[in-house]
Amino acid sequence: MLNKFQILKYKKSHRVIKTIQRRKDIKVVNELEGQMNELFKLNYPSVVDGTKQFQSFKEHYLKGRKPNDVGSWVWYPWLKQLVHLLPPKDFQRIRTSRNKYLITEQEQDKYQKTCVAIAGISVGSHIATTLRLQGGAQNLKLADFDTLELSNTNRVAVGITNLGVKKIELVRRRLLEIDPYTKLTLFTRGLTPNNVERFCRKADIIFDEVDNLRIKVLLRQYARISRTPLIMLTDNDDGVLVDYYPYHKDIQTPLFHGLTDKEILRAVNTKKPSTKAEMVRLSSRVVGQKNISPRMTQSLNAVGKTLVSWPQLGTAALLSGVVGAYMTRMITNGHHFQFRRRLIRLNDQLI
Repeated sequence: MLNKFQILKYKKSHRVIKTIQRRKDIKVVNELEGQMNELFKLNYPSVVDGTKQFQSFKEHYLKGRKPNDVGSWVWYPWLKQLVHLLPPKDFQRIRTSRNKYLITEQEQDKYQKTCVAIAGISVGSHIATTLRLQGGAQNLKLADFDTLELSNTNRVAVGITNLGVKKIELVRRRLLEIDPYTKLTLFTRGLTPNNVERFCRKADIIFDEVDNLRIKVLLRQYARISRTPLIMLTDNDDGVLVDYYPYHKDIQTPLFHGLTDKEILRAVNTKKPSTKAEMVRLSSRVVGQKNISPRMTQSLNAVGKTLVSWPQLGTAALLSGVVGAYMTRMITNGHHFQFRRRLIRLNDQLI
């Protein structure tokens, strides 16, 4: 039982909590007093020295309960840490308090309640993390089958001690460490024609960050059927190519902006498996040659020759996370982006 992540209530699980606390290899983080103090400051921001007022606030907040009975005790088995936190509503208020006025309360509420489905966890990890850092998308669906390799660590923000661990598990841990109240649905074997529909179901926004062209097509087809906006963020040197498919507004939006639907479907339905070089050529056509930087073009031409796979930079992956979270918040709150494709390049802004 202690091998899995748990959110515990002291009254119901005090024996389990005490068992964990007695272990010498466990770190207990019990900063509930500090969290209550932050909550007091949120309620009374103009108070300069509120020592007496805080004591009164604390007594009123506890309502005769012992501090141990308040909120949740969160058990992180991979960290061997037990953390005491305020209840979800107060936890979220403090977590998002620095967003105030930059994001209105109404916007924050809609943003938090959004369900986002992210297919592909290399770039997708940054989208999921940035969403949760901002208090958005408390409901996340994640799909990936791959394990962490050393070459992934130039863009996936985890340490080498995690080599060989499934990427989706590493992202799960990271998200639960940011907010243990995050609701996660994991597709640990990745996406297949049999589960894409379930992955897309009830999602408010879908992100396509997978390499498999057949799955890309299926994601868009189901997004069309369910009238769900889909976003694809493509690494491009130090920049990001943003492809936006507003199927919630226009179901006639094509499956891909760079090629016609017929060309894509013909390539997907061919029985002969594509070589990596052929996949690169097709992907380049989807993206559009004019949108690919000279260095990226040179790199893509080397795939299968002097490069094992297409190159990606950590700067682009991180930028994708920022763009993805921003677009999610804006779409959730009713903004309709006019573009279908937009290239964001650091070189254009800084050089």
